[in-house]
Amino acid sequence: MNTIANKSIHKRRSKSILDRVKSFTFSIFGYRVSLEHESEIGSNERTRSIALIAPSNHDSIKHIHKNFVESLVEKCGLPLTFDQYLLRPHEHISNDIATIVQKKYDLIFTIGALCSKLAVQQTTNFPTPTPVLFSGVQNPEKHGLIGPDVPSHVTGLKSLCGSYAPHVSLLLSIKPHTRNIMIAYNSTEDWIENDVEQFAQLLAPHKVKVLKLRVEDAEMLKERVKANIAAVDTLVVLRDNLVASEIESLGEICTAHGVTLFASDLYSVEKGAAIGLGSLEDTTGRESAERARLILEQNVTPCRIPVAIPHHTYQVHVNRELMLGQGLVFPSSLLSQFNMVGHEE
Repeated sequence: MNTIANKSIHKRRSKSILDRVKSFTFSIFGYRVSLEHESEIGSNERTRSIALIAPSNHDSIKHIHKNFVESLVEKCGLPLTFDQYLLRPHEHISNDIATIVQKKYDLIFTIGALCSKLAVQQTTNFPTPTPVLFSGVQNPEKHGLIGPDVPSHVTGLKSLCGSYAPHVSLLLSIKPHTRNIMIAYNSTEDWIENDVEQFAQLLAPHKVKVLKLRVEDAEMLKERVKANIAAVDTLVVLRDNLVASEIESLGEICTAHGVTLFASDLYSVEKGAAIGLGSLEDTTGRESAERARLILEQNVTPCRIPVAIPHHTYQVHVNRELMLGQGLVFPSSLLSQFNMVGHEE
């Protein structure tokens, strides 16, 4: 199984939930993690097990998982264990998720369309299917996660917005002379191609050419970007788990060629993008945790919990250290409107 859930850590209540969560937070991503409640729980209370399934390990997903676990541990009165699986898209991912489902967790929390869709498919035929709580899915209706035929054990949260109009508007306002854009995207997730087409259509009236690069894995991504970077002035990273997970390498390539790296999330700005427009994912984690608590603690049937959009707002982050090296120059009066990442000169 393509997973990095390879180490088990047990944390017990010694001082307070805050103390316990702090020590847990630093080890959650990249490990198989177990956490237990002790003092207030009766000795006969059954521990509830939760599987966290994600397609990547970039910072947006880290923040979702971190806030999901912290919030659920704080508010849920049951003993809990968490197992985390990173399942990058590949031809055997369906088998991997089937293996996870067979472990009979009390809840499966997924991120992204592919992991969510496969988890629902693999759980549906069980007599008592494991509840699936999805997040980070654009247009869940298209993926069979919302609608009259969706099984009763499924609920979740949509992505904030399916439109890239705010991103195009920001890019052209801060870099009005943009002429050639590259969008490298993960061809194994078919919905991303629709995002690429939307971005290109939004740019078409402004006579901006878009070079679309289909990639299947991280190595192909870096090779194709390097081979084509000299032909563009901007590299755009969409809401794409594969590409976002390689943001540091892409940032190095862009800086070496004076190309602006524009990200559709905020966390990439700390890792290699000059500018990013997106939302903080803390809310996704916390609101998902509240849904998980209703399912685990109050036995609410998932389909009775409405699918909603997290209460996010867009923000703009700019990396001052990378901005000039990546060919991004705009007035200081405009700079003051944004959240700055990096040291000021």
